[in-house]
Amino acid sequence: MNVHEIFEDLAGRMVTATMLHSQLCSYFTFLSLEGLAARHKYQYFEESNGYLKLEEYYTKHYNKILLDAIPENPRIIPLDMKSISFYNISDKHELIRRYIMDGMNKWIDWEDQSLVFYSDMYKELININDISAADFLLKYVKDTNKELMDAQFLDKQLRSTNYDLPTLYDSQDKDFKKYSKKLKELFS
Repeated sequence: MNVHEIFEDLAGRMVTATMLHSQLCSYFTFLSLEGLAARHKYQYFEESNGYLKLEEYYTKHYNKILLDAIPENPRIIPLDMKSISFYNISDKHELIRRYIMDGMNKWIDWEDQSLVFYSDMYKELININDISAADFLLKYVKDTNKELMDAQFLDKQLRSTNYDLPTLYDSQDKDFKKYSKKLKELFS
């Protein structure tokens, strides 16, 4: 791969990441999990910012513009969720637990795949001897690793309570405040 192909692939992955976090924000908002929704809203803006920094880096260092990045729709929201209203769910408790587990699994899988992808692109940059670009990308590798670890830790906490909804809903206010504060800091 050449540097242009690497950066196009990176840009496509980052645009897909913004779509993923936007969908997860909607997903958890639908489930009235405002803390998880705020976390993904924050991640949406973090990923958007990362994408802009990637474009800026590429443009400044290679004097070219990335135009051919191809994002994919991550399709996080299950099709059956699109046709129901939260208030019309008969067995809410079990369905919500299933949706939360499914959302967490999709998020963790995405972060795990992203870590492998960014690590592979880092190696590609090293292989073509573009150490400066590899150094730039290393931040994304580390950030993705941290996000994966955070998602896995949260999932372990949820699994330890068997996704107990009262426990989960009780934690939402704290998480909502935490990520709302982080969003304000991001924009100030």
